[in-house]
Amino acid sequence: MFGSSDRDSGAMQTMSAKEHGAAARRLENKAQAYEAWLSGGPLSKGPSDGISEGEQNSPAYLYEFLGDRPAPADLEHARQHAETARRLETLAAVECLGLPAESGKLCPFIGAVARVENLDNGVRVFLVEGMPVDKVASHMRCHHALAKARGLTNGEMGSCPLYLDKIRIRTVSDREIELLSDDPTTA
Repeated sequence: MFGSSDRDSGAMQTMSAKEHGAAARRLENKAQAYEAWLSGGPLSKGPSDGISEGEQNSPAYLYEFLGDRPAPADLEHARQHAETARRLETLAAVECLGLPAESGKLCPFIGAVARVENLDNGVRVFLVEGMPVDKVASHMRCHHALAKARGLTNGEMGSCPLYLDKIRIRTVSDREIELLSDDPTTA
């Protein structure tokens, strides 16, 4: 049910917050270099690249360095990466607020789950008697948010249902939690 990794795992969805930040900086640098070149300055990859100023202004070098995307598109793409990085980090911080720091590393299923029932759009998890449902659900949300921030929600981490991208975690009763998805490739 939740073990499938054959779904669309586009780069923007599976990148970690750190990778989004690096992509944003790379695209911003590329766009700034292009803008400098448009203003009459040389287009340089850096001081140690060994390419003369004349070569830097050649169409072949420009195409190799800039590719087929104009600077405004790079700036917008950089903004999207930066925003996604901020969103992922904020989500993890909010979902893990008030939980011990190790919560994201520890599996919330170990010792807490009595059984799991398949549903058409996910699974229902039945907790062991006396297990605090709100705390387990919070731990699951934290674990899932940290997995997203680290870029682990692309099916690479095995069959953990919390490492899938498009799930909702909801408390159903004092002993039941559902992991649901409207995405048929996830559910």
